[in-house]
Amino acid sequence: ANNKNDTRHPSIMSDGTLPSSTPSRPPSNDDNVKFLIKYVSVISLLILLSTFFNASDDVTSFSTADEVIKLDIDTSSSSSSIPHKNDQQQEEENWYSPTKSIQQLKSNLEEAKKNLTAMLEEDYGEYASIVFRKDAIYSVMDTQSTEKIKRRMKMKVIESQLHYMGEISSGDVLSSAADDDDDRAMKRNNITFRWFTSGHSSAAGHGNLFNQTYSVIVGETAKRVFESVGIDFIAESRAMGGYSSGPEIALCMEAIFGSDIDAISWDYGMTDGRDPRNYWLWSSRAGLVPTMPIVFLNDNRRGEVNAEIQKMGMAAVHIQELDRLKKMFPNSDLTDNVDDLPPAVRWYICAGHAENDEPCNKYKWNTGECGADGKFQTSWHNGWKDHLFIGRVIGLYLVESLIEAVSDLAENENAGSSPAPAVSIEYYNHLLSLETD
Repeated sequence: ANNKNDTRHPSIMSDGTLPSSTPSRPPSNDDNVKFLIKYVSVISLLILLSTFFNASDDVTSFSTADEVIKLDIDTSSSSSSIPHKNDQQQEEENWYSPTKSIQQLKSNLEEAKKNLTAMLEEDYGEYASIVFRKDAIYSVMDTQSTEKIKRRMKMKVIESQLHYMGEISSGDVLSSAADDDDDRAMKRNNITFRWFTSGHSSAAGHGNLFNQTYSVIVGETAKRVFESVGIDFIAESRAMGGYSSGPEIALCMEAIFGSDIDAISWDYGMTDGRDPRNYWLWSSRAGLVPTMPIVFLNDNRRGEVNAEIQKMGMAAVHIQELDRLKKMFPNSDLTDNVDDLPPAVRWYICAGHAENDEPCNKYKWNTGECGADGKFQTSWHNGWKDHLFIGRVIGLYLVESLIEAVSDLAENENAGSSPAPAVSIEYYNHLLSLETD
């Protein structure tokens, strides 16, 4: 083949003979034309068939999809290679308008709180204003860390405004804007407040649908209020059935929860029993997380441990005596017109107890066909109304803390304190120095 003087047909073997599959004569020009026509015809047919089936698939997928993203295509310049943003991308970029006016931030929160109140009334009716009053919520949250918690909220609010104004980057603040595994926050590069639930099977919501668990409800309760001041509230559950809080969970805390935690709850009362040593280990490990998270103890015991870790500088809240709030709801078994009760109140309390006494236990679960086998639907797992109640209480405490923090900024803005509260990097650094002192 490399011999330019070799004029033999390429199909001729090196010994000068023809292979058995080779025609007895070289193909003519007519043969080549016929072959080319057949080849082009077959390829064209395949392309047409492919286009037809692809178009059919597209029609099917567009007709059955829940949402269709419409691309904003600039037809005036078809040669342009610059990609155009769709409506969803534009909404993500413009989801919040930052402000340096503390009064405007306060107004944003007031409006968002009205919407939250409406949501509570939809679930609890007239009982929402009784059970979920601010003083009632605070009465079950035992803490000596109120100022620390409000300071965390103030820092988040200031971070958010300065971040969206481009005056600071995520690397300049106490917590990063987003973890690597949170695609939504990464796309918007948001300032976040991250809540994590740590606990056993009941905390994980066994027996319920995932969207009924109190972790999801905490996020649902707090999200819109936090977003009103530019904070993306993210609630995640890392609760696992059958685990105690130590030693595995405590010693692997960063691997399980990451290093960007603002608040984390302990809910292992059923698996840890009365021994406080695991909680000592768990809370001490939480104190080593770089973002210095607020620890929420969801248990009627171990309050003495919380008192000690607060003396060491940690922010901690003891969630206790929730049953006292539950008793503000009527006993459904003693109510004549029980069907007139709001949905989250109806068949919630019977004989003074939540969910488990007759006949409330018949209405404990609301999983439809997903829970037909009754797996994990036991007396020691909370039902959907109990998860809803717990999530609302915790979420409202976080909301009220945020509102108080911004109110403090507004009240002290012109009080002559030094440095004066303001949406500025100088005041943020002042708060950060107190946080890390």
